[in-house]
Amino acid sequence: MSSVSGYFPSNTLLVTAVLSLVERKPLMNVWRQCYLSSFPYYLIGASIAGPVVLCARSMGLAVPLLVLPLMLMVHVFCRAYVARVAS
Repeated sequence: MSSVSGYFPSNTLLVTAVLSLVERKPLMNVWRQCYLSSFPYYLIGASIAGPVVLCARSMGLAVPLLVLPLMLMVHVFCRAYVARVAS
């Protein structure tokens, strides 16, 4: 989980740095506006995906396929949140 929580800020801060230079806005303001609210969804998705990958390696694809509806639900909620914030 530590690599997930490290990857998200490093990846998003690089993109945010470019956006803040282009828009001439403070880096942290742009990062909070664009990415901070999506971090919980990112962590939830990663915490589901990690065990699914481990199960697929050890037990085959049957068990991870049972988790697919949960993953789809997280995706749908995330997209609905983003759409609500964007409008």
